[in-house]
Amino acid sequence: MRIDEIRHGTVVNLEMVKDEKVYEVATTAVGTHEDKILLRPFVYKGQVLDLGNKGFKGISFNIYCDDPEGNRVAWKSVRIRMVEYRGNHYYAVEATHFHTLSVRAERRKQMRAPVNISGYLVCESAAVESIVNIRDISDTGIAVISKRRLPIRGIHCEVQFSDYVNGTDYELQVECRCVREEELPKGEYLYGCAISDASHEMLSYVYIQKILERSAKR
Repeated sequence: MRIDEIRHGTVVNLEMVKDEKVYEVATTAVGTHEDKILLRPFVYKGQVLDLGNKGFKGISFNIYCDDPEGNRVAWKSVRIRMVEYRGNHYYAVEATHFHTLSVRAERRKQMRAPVNISGYLVCESAAVESIVNIRDISDTGIAVISKRRLPIRGIHCEVQFSDYVNGTDYELQVECRCVREEELPKGEYLYGCAISDASHEMLSYVYIQKILERSAKR
């Protein structure tokens, strides 16, 4: 899949990497222009945030989306600049010559174990305590879905859930920081969290889940 084949209305996650820190935000593709994909820009206090032209030195940008077959794909080290097109401002995203074609987004699809059970998300600093659905988990990240928007971006939280896997009860309290928020089509919200300290019990749980997942596919 070429970068200019991203379709209008596709949710695109824009990842910013600086000094080994990763920040990710979701936006939407609104079309193409001169072999570049156009993304809806971010607005802060009524002003369009200029990502590419100034003030963001030392940051590399990656983008992620789903291809028409539903596979998670990525373009690494893309160039971004703000352009005006038909009276509106957009982010024009251009892949380098060697990265025009997408690559598989392995860090999301291949390393995470699906869970799909209920749990709790607690964030004392934001006064948030909410029932969530645990979508998937890896040794470095956990994704949860909430029926309402939670003010937790960039904040440390704890995700709590119980599961019974392969004859063993697991009571997990996962310390993490929310690094990604995405509004889903049904009005729900997906939160991706980076795990700050993986316990031995949690690592065992992920390992067993991945073994069972592989066995089920054989």
